[in-house]
Amino acid sequence: MIKRIIFISFFCISIIYSQQKQVSNDYIIKFSALDLLTGFLYQSSTIQFGLEKGISKNFSINTEIGYSFHINRKADILSIALDNSSGFTFETEVRNYIDNNPSSYTGNYFSISFLYRYLDAKDHHSVFLGVDEDRPWITYNSNEQYSIFRNEYAFHINYGYQNISISGFTSDFSIGIGLRYISSRTFSAYPISFIDYEFPYNKPFGKGSKLFFSGTAAIRIGWSIK
Repeated sequence: MIKRIIFISFFCISIIYSQQKQVSNDYIIKFSALDLLTGFLYQSSTIQFGLEKGISKNFSINTEIGYSFHINRKADILSIALDNSSGFTFETEVRNYIDNNPSSYTGNYFSISFLYRYLDAKDHHSVFLGVDEDRPWITYNSNEQYSIFRNEYAFHINYGYQNISISGFTSDFSIGIGLRYISSRTFSAYPISFIDYEFPYNKPFGKGSKLFFSGTAAIRIGWSIK
């Protein structure tokens, strides 16, 4: 997983470095607040930061990287209880600002975004090992920990609004629709009798692949710097 993070970080730096046209001197550093709830239904949260840079008169690129970590909380009827989890997120977005304020990168915008999210989860299940030959009423069981690897890809068309105050404080809100593809695989030495279905996708969390229609929303706060 560390190799993937290094590769994506290098890719993001390359994008930003390649866009050095003197269109705007602003670099907008952002924190994606709603991503703290990403994965909440399977006991995971994501800390995600990004950087937006103008590339032409009304266009910009917003690129974000996030780290996902396990949160211990009591599971409810919709959630999936896991022993542990970790992962990362990469998201890039090309924006077209449509208001009459060239190179300020404020106001209404449309964008196209691509997201990749990876999760490495750990869980356990009870394994039947056998029956005592001399005492057949006694059975032997053991708890086996197994791994789940989950890959998520999403493509969205978004509409949003961004405001930058005189002091540089930035607020950014958007909603979008598109497609989401989730692929999961489980590695276990023993057959697993039950795997939870993840809400709202109605897909086994630990196995299989599925393509969905998808909605997305974002709330970002940040700072514009010279």
